[in-house]
Amino acid sequence: MQAGPLSPKGRQHALGILLLAAILLGVAALLRAKQLAREAVGFSTYDRVRSVLVRRMNMPRSEVTLQSPLDRVDRRELVLALGEEFELNLAEGEADSLVTVEDAVRLIERARAANK
Repeated sequence: MQAGPLSPKGRQHALGILLLAAILLGVAALLRAKQLAREAVGFSTYDRVRSVLVRRMNMPRSEVTLQSPLDRVDRRELVLALGEEFELNLAEGEADSLVTVEDAVRLIERARAANK
């Protein structure tokens, strides 16, 4: 028995399923790419902290060095963003100890070492 052409409603349903599958595959690919980027060799803690400061805290990239002060940044928000980026549970109280970018890098390195 041969199947005939799909009705307009059947085509619409099939296209919806295909679109959903494409979206799910895209999301999976993005999540995998993010994971690979985190595991990439040479992507240091400083690079990732700098990226968070630029992307999430709106600091100009040219102004972010290890010695850069964090006086113009909401430090509690930064601690939350860093915890999310590094998949660490950082206490908001740590925000008070962050004076420079280097302090943020050291906080992450200490937390990572403690989680090993």
